Amino acid sequence: MSSKVFLLFFWMVGSTTSIAQIPFEVFAGNQRVTTDVLFFKTIKKKGNQSSPWLFFNRDRVTIDYRQTDSTYLPTFSTTTALSFTAKKAKGFAPVLLYTISSQNMEPKAGMQYAHLGKQFTVFTWLVSEWSVTPQLDYFLLCRYTPTVNERLNGFVQLESFNGIPTASNAPFQLVLRGRLGVQCRSFQVGFGLDHFWLGRASFTQFNNAGVFIRYEF
Repeated sequence: MSSKVFLLFFWMVGSTTSIAQIPFEVFAGNQRVTTDVLFFKTIKKKGNQSSPWLFFNRDRVTIDYRQTDSTYLPTFSTTTALSFTAKKAKGFAPVLLYTISSQNMEPKAGMQYAHLGKQFTVFTWLVSEWSVTPQLDYFLLCRYTPTVNERLNGFVQLESFNGIPTASNAPFQLVLRGRLGVQCRSFQVGFGLDHFWLGRASFTQFNNAGVFIRYEF
């Protein structure tokens, strides 16, 4: 499947999910500022009934405070995924996804698990690039919004992304993101920390700590 056909396919699917709430986050850290739109919703059938199809989309932009005309330039990434969950699969499903970033464009495929509860969500997948020596990507997101009172909920979100290379000389990547705050209606605010590791025999590390605000449109 060519890149253009792959993108057209996901665009057509995405156009059917316009009723989904879309959370938009701005995270201002001590090193970088990021914007993040991440949502996953079941595609609705006629009569507003949920279908077995689950649509995932994420768009991130990162701006480094050290930016110059030629270094530390802004980066972006877009990930779009579609999975089919049969009732007997209990949340497990095959998934196809396509990523576009500042560096490349890449289709991927693998397996996914999703539990989308009212207060507790677990979403994870293991996917592979389509190449001879692919990178394996493991993604995990856990979100908990416990009730505090009639107007207020807690907001806890932990996220992990692991890039696992199969080529002997390629680096490992690990990203951990944590968010801790409160939720009032469509707003979530609080503190956050992003931690990055990159390397193989030795690792370089990077921390970005700050505050976040999210709003669900």
